[in-house]
Formats: sequence, structure tokens, C-alpha cells
Amino acid sequence: MSFVYFCHNIKGEFYQFNLSSCIRQQNSLTAQFVSFSLANLANIFYPPPIFTIINLCLL
Repeated sequence: MSFVYFCHNIKGEFYQFNLSSCIRQQNSLTAQFVSFSLANLANIFYPPPIFTIINLCLL
């Protein structure tokens, strides 16, 4: 649950970039895994403050 929550609360432009990358790569499992892994890392290192608090509560 926490991982999905991280992915949904990342910066909009970063999510759109990764989403479009997935679509270009025909939604292969590898592309999705890499995309969401990068999105998750981005949220951990550059999180919006309020989402950080919520995510820490959900860990």
C-alpha cells in the first residue's frame, strides 16, 4: 500500500514523464518496473512535505 501511495503522490511532471515512457515502450513489465522505481526514489528524495508525513505514517 505504501509503495502505491508513493507512486501516486510524486510530482506531476515526473509522473507524466515516466507514464509516457511506459507507453512508448508498450507497457512492458520492465519499463513499468523501472519507471515506478524511479518515481518512488524521486518521491523519497524530493518529496512534498505533507506527503512525506503521510507516507511515513503509512510505512
